[in-house]
Amino acid sequence: MEESGHYYTVYFTSLAVGFSTDVAYNHASLAQMPDEVGYLDAAHMHILQCVYRSEYNLSGHMQKSAHEWRFLIEFALHSLPDKSGGNASSAFQRMATSRLLARESPISTKFGLLLHRLGDTYAHSIIGNEKKLYTVSSSGNYRDCVKFSDSTGHARDGHDPDYPFLRTGLFLQYLEALYTVLLNKAKSKESMAYIRRVAPMPFSRLSGIFRNILENPHGLIHCSMIANLSKEAIQKFFIMEIRKASRQEMGVNMETYAPEDKDNQTLGQFLSEHPKLTGVSESSIIDAIRSINDEINATTP
Repeated sequence: MEESGHYYTVYFTSLAVGFSTDVAYNHASLAQMPDEVGYLDAAHMHILQCVYRSEYNLSGHMQKSAHEWRFLIEFALHSLPDKSGGNASSAFQRMATSRLLARESPISTKFGLLLHRLGDTYAHSIIGNEKKLYTVSSSGNYRDCVKFSDSTGHARDGHDPDYPFLRTGLFLQYLEALYTVLLNKAKSKESMAYIRRVAPMPFSRLSGIFRNILENPHGLIHCSMIANLSKEAIQKFFIMEIRKASRQEMGVNMETYAPEDKDNQTLGQFLSEHPKLTGVSESSIIDAIRSINDEINATTP
């Protein structure tokens, strides 16, 4: 899912349920981070394995990564199961991810990374068969690496699965799941110190805002699609509309975020450009990823 879904939608929804501006920013930045840091990006790490090239690890050292790490990133962070033994049911992966979010602290690195995974359980469902997820191979076999049919995630459909405005119905399902997770967390005792003293926005209002942005026949998104503008341009309009709605509905001017111009950053570069992001370290990321993998695999349908 592009930044409009991972960053701005998470940011808006976190604010809508009542989290403080700082915590909402943390949620959004962590939810976007796996697509910006090269060592955490599924497509980037997959390509590097195919061409036997190195990448900066989270410590900032160049190395060739084992295929085990590549698959861990693809599955634990980006919800791309193994084509042979993984559970490719999108409903299962959504349920399992929501369960983990319900148990996790709202200010942890793991919570933010799980928000990314939740988005990808929707975005990485197969176009035309949304009950199933795109898959990859857990093996390091070169033939699996380049096999478009079932081993390269959504490569065969390009970036289309990641654009929310191309599958509005699916995006609204994601919005409801995200809202439910964040609202329940905001209402918990552990979150008392992290919320604003405001009433949560009802989901009917939240979904109405996004429906109007995406589906209004006279709106910017619909007109841009009719005019056959580029998906990149439409995404920029979508972000602009979300930011405008945040000001109008909640009086909050969102922190701007344009990481897509700087793909495949090192962790150090990413953190230096987002100094307001707190509590993130190499160890917290690695521990979170391994924990997510183990807990998802231990979840029963």
